[in-house]
Amino acid sequence: MPTLSVYGDVHIPDNLIHALGLKPGAKLAFERQGDAIIMRPVKTHKISQVDAGPKILAYTGSTVTLEEMDEAIAKQVEEERIRRKNALVTLSKYRGRFKADKFVREDCYES
Repeated sequence: MPTLSVYGDVHIPDNLIHALGLKPGAKLAFERQGDAIIMRPVKTHKISQVDAGPKILAYTGSTVTLEEMDEAIAKQVEEERIRRKNALVTLSKYRGRFKADKFVREDCYES
């Protein structure tokens, strides 16, 4: 059974240390409930990978809102749609075929 030292130290049994995943330097909170003392590990807030992103990449530029990102994506999607449509229109103007390893244009008038 652990005992209290003259300095206020108590040895926490190894099985509890391992069960709670405690590491040296872990912060602990103590509460009094009647004649019992409750000890709990204090969970510290770690910066998430998403929050740390600009710091990890050393990004120093301006930030954009989600709305600005959505607008930029929508603009690129629309530009790509128009580019593909124009490519199809261009291809449809040249109804050709390969003959003797040469491209032969049958007609080039617009339909």
